[in-house]
Amino acid sequence: MTFNEIALALKLANSMLDRLPAGGPIDRSLTFWARYSAVRLSVRPDGKPAGPTAIRKIAARKNSRVRRRIAELCRKHECRPADDETGGNIRALAAAIGMDETETRLFAAQVYLAAQGPLVSLVKLLLQHDFLSYEEICAAITDIDVREARWALYRGLPARGLLSTRNSIRSDVLPVYVPYELVAALGPPNRGLEDIERSLFGSRQTSTLTFDDFDFVGVEADLAVQLLRGADAGGERGVHILLHGAPGTGKSELARLLVAGAGLSAHAVGESDDYGCEPERYERLEELNLLQNLSASRSGLAFVFDEMEDLFTGADRIGGYLKANSKLFLNRLLETNPTPVVWTTNSLESFDRAVVRRMSLVIAMPVQPSQKVRASIWRRCLSASRIAASDDEIAGLGQRYPVAASVASGASRNARMMNGTVTDVVKFADSLSQALQCNVCAETEDGFDPHLITSDTDMSDLIRSIGQIGRHKGFTMLLHGEPGTGKTEFGHALAVRLGRDLMQMRCSDLVSKWVGETEQNIAGMFREAAHHGNVLMIDEIDYLLADRINARHSWEVSQTNEFLTRMDGFRGILVCTTNLVERIDPAAARRFDFKIRLRPLDGPRMTVAFRSFFGRDAPAGLSRLCGLTLGDMAVVKRRLRFAPGNGGDSDRIVAMLADELRFKPARPLAVGFGAGKKKPAGG
Repeated sequence: MTFNEIALALKLANSMLDRLPAGGPIDRSLTFWARYSAVRLSVRPDGKPAGPTAIRKIAARKNSRVRRRIAELCRKHECRPADDETGGNIRALAAAIGMDETETRLFAAQVYLAAQGPLVSLVKLLLQHDFLSYEEICAAITDIDVREARWALYRGLPARGLLSTRNSIRSDVLPVYVPYELVAALGPPNRGLEDIERSLFGSRQTSTLTFDDFDFVGVEADLAVQLLRGADAGGERGVHILLHGAPGTGKSELARLLVAGAGLSAHAVGESDDYGCEPERYERLEELNLLQNLSASRSGLAFVFDEMEDLFTGADRIGGYLKANSKLFLNRLLETNPTPVVWTTNSLESFDRAVVRRMSLVIAMPVQPSQKVRASIWRRCLSASRIAASDDEIAGLGQRYPVAASVASGASRNARMMNGTVTDVVKFADSLSQALQCNVCAETEDGFDPHLITSDTDMSDLIRSIGQIGRHKGFTMLLHGEPGTGKTEFGHALAVRLGRDLMQMRCSDLVSKWVGETEQNIAGMFREAAHHGNVLMIDEIDYLLADRINARHSWEVSQTNEFLTRMDGFRGILVCTTNLVERIDPAAARRFDFKIRLRPLDGPRMTVAFRSFFGRDAPAGLSRLCGLTLGDMAVVKRRLRFAPGNGGDSDRIVAMLADELRFKPARPLAVGFGAGKKKPAGG
């Protein structure tokens, strides 16, 4: 069979005249088609005259306008047809992926039908007049049995990713179509398999980061590289690496880095549809199928598939209805792929366990890489964007933003486009962090000192003792007391003293509206903290550890039980804070090794704190205030930044501190003889 659009079009026309009676609607239809397609039928794609000898059979019939018209074309241009450039590329692709003769012929016909030339116009004409079914038309073009044509059109070729049976504006009246990218890859100027693969695989993807930026992954990264290298060398099937973690943790960058580390070429799958727009699930699946089939005989490749939930948890919209995915088909896909795939996703919770079980290696991306790694990423991104920054500024960025990879890259790039400075980088980074819903690490107040914390326990001595004795030992600590007494600041100071990163969590980071997901988040938090050796600090713990006697819903009890179970098995450092210790479940409170109550500032500490925060001696009026906290001092200090001259006299500062006390319920402003005496803190 010759692969040439003009030859196939005239072959089909001849077949219709042989099959259908003369003088009827077919003659009129073919006359219209011949007149409409006269120019295309008379010229080959290379511009030379064309006209297959099969036209002589058509012209032999007399008394037919279509026969006279086709005979006229035949007399004007006649030569023996040969494969055109597209036909040669089709044969090269068929040989590469092992297509049989039936599939090759039918696929060639579908490619030419996608060209919107004489062949497709004739096929649409025949379908609109119900002369033949689509399967019968394809069988007539390719000289194969109708049943074989039906199987190849709707089973064989779609399974290879070569045809789509989905509804599309491109399919028009045709029930199947070839993806546009594949049609373009098979046409000129491409010549041969190498050109086809270059068009389909796209450019090689590279990472802008290095393995030093992902040292928190550690051994698992080395294992992934060795796995990819071994799978490629041995031609192993069904090799998959899954990276999961919160948005912005650098999953895509690490995926490309792992592939490059194994000496392979990374290529993305399904990032856009035929028109460069957002692809649907079935389009991503078809492209993955096609590239896997095309790469079966090749080595040195690996595919990167971002947002794998699109494929495994999505559904296709067909004819106005949603069609869920086939678990069996997807499982077989994971088991038989010849080329390794590195997948990324934000969460594993929505995946069927059968999918996760078929992964060769699963790597969890931590929410907070080490501060050293974050600073390294910031340094690299700022340097690449040609933004000057001091070592202190880079260290500050690494401390402030726990999600480093995406935030650093995006903020640096945005600041470069506006010829900005580090100040502009911070503005963009704040915006991106809020959009990603990740914590911006609180900065320790300049005036904070553990000696200033008022408690029955000497907090400065406690930090020193833990640093000397318990640096490598785990413990749990519950800090409770009024807001502003230094609970959160103490957690930061403790992490710095131990030389560890602080993993600061809020209950809102853990609680989910879905039943059971809060428990999964709690388990994941403890696993991550244990894996990376972070100091884990959870604010407002009374929400998660509320007294179960007062629980109204079963999930309130189950989340408390999950937390206590994970806490019992945790061998790291856990610091929890609360303003409402009386609400905590008694069984939970008993589990903490340290239960420390922090109080408002006493007289001596209030005087020292005033000098530390405001850089001046405390006035006499300060002793009249009772119930001040370090938080009150910090609030007033921030307000002074907007005061004329950036400050005021000491009496003005005392008045502002007194204003802060008036906003505290159940704590009257103490004056007179009782001022300055220690009073018990509420809660």
